[in-house]
Amino acid sequence: MTMPLTVDATQRSPWAGLAALRDTAPCPLIAANGDAARATEQAPAARDTTSQSVLSTESAEDGLWAAVAAQQDSDARIDAIFAGIDNGTGTRPARKAGSFTIANPDALGDFLSIQAWADRELPAPERLLGELVTRDTRMFIVGATGLGKTMLGLALAHGIATGAGFLHWRSARPARVLYLDGEMASALIKLRSVDAMRRSDMQPAPGMLSIYCRDFEGQIEERFPGIGTMPALNTPAGHRFVFSLLEAIGGADAIFFDNLMSLTEGDQKDETTWSGVLPLIDALSAKRVGQVWFDHTGHDRTRQYGASAKAWRMDAVGVMTPIAEGSRGPAELAFALSFDAPHGKARRRTPDNWRDFAPCTLRLAGDHWSSEMRHAPRAGPSASLSPSARTWHTALLQALASTETLGHVTREAWRAQAEALGLISADCADDAPAEIAKRSSKFRKYVSELRAAGWISDDGRTIRDLCGAAT
Repeated sequence: MTMPLTVDATQRSPWAGLAALRDTAPCPLIAANGDAARATEQAPAARDTTSQSVLSTESAEDGLWAAVAAQQDSDARIDAIFAGIDNGTGTRPARKAGSFTIANPDALGDFLSIQAWADRELPAPERLLGELVTRDTRMFIVGATGLGKTMLGLALAHGIATGAGFLHWRSARPARVLYLDGEMASALIKLRSVDAMRRSDMQPAPGMLSIYCRDFEGQIEERFPGIGTMPALNTPAGHRFVFSLLEAIGGADAIFFDNLMSLTEGDQKDETTWSGVLPLIDALSAKRVGQVWFDHTGHDRTRQYGASAKAWRMDAVGVMTPIAEGSRGPAELAFALSFDAPHGKARRRTPDNWRDFAPCTLRLAGDHWSSEMRHAPRAGPSASLSPSARTWHTALLQALASTETLGHVTREAWRAQAEALGLISADCADDAPAEIAKRSSKFRKYVSELRAAGWISDDGRTIRDLCGAAT
């Protein structure tokens, strides 16, 4: 029978509770009492107090008790360890090797110390799409059916593959991407691919963005006999298929999974359905392959459908939600994207990369993507903005007044107007590279300041004014 555990809260030693657990544990595998003979004698006595009919049919229970004798050496070591730390002094005890067969056990505590972690040199996150997507990312993006998950996913993947980034998420370099689609018709994948390429000024090099569509598996198998079809990704066969596909295409820096329901089998409300995917996630993370998983929301459009445990092993969860009808233009795709609690998550968010995980509204209108920070302070007479930044905003308004595009202007046109007003010098062919870089840095500085204040939106190519003549 399980004995109650009582711990004296007045004991000074932080290890006292652990010692009490050891002394009151019902199983000799845990209860190190320092007397091997007595521990061995306890085994049949404990069995006598339990239903013999149950024990006789439970081979696992028999195996547990049969292991007691083999465990005695380990129990003795545990006793020695407890004797060293349960002293109420708070001093650092002598460290023992325990049951580990390691060459230098005395150095293990130092190696795992907080000071060692602070000094440890680890690879910096490789920004494939700001710090939203790196080679270490494990992220969910969830949203209702029909909200635009696949269009967003292909736009993100295209920006990574070209190295151009997407909207306010910038890329450090072109990176290889594998996109796995589990439910869309191959004709729609073709259409979405054409759309994504048309909306960008840059195109990925051959092989940088590979798209595997389950609806197209017959044609793939016909062209490449032996590849087979993709099993459910919560099975070992599915895990092997993903790594075989990665090997065949030459590897990838990031994989997009669109979407969880169509790529796995089983009830999405059952945690065991998701637990079958975890070995694949861990194996890809070990290879430093960034992962973006798309999933659905349920009746509650603000949270991921199914078991909440799905988000536990992920670094980020972005929730896509519809915006009000009056806030969306005709023939415009628009939705909010938030990584904030309670249903979002941004484990890697810091003050330095806050913008990568800031709540925003994404719009696709006139074949053009744009983003707006949802919680950015709006401009006004009391807005905190430097006089120089206000002058740059005036240059933007003048550039907008002379452009044929409604409400937005290219970065180049804005900079040209700033040059005309004498805010920055034009680049010349014989300028030193350092001078050109200095002027570019100045331009980026005021773009960032106006964007952070909520006066403009910037997708990397074009600028939209968000406050008009508020200056």
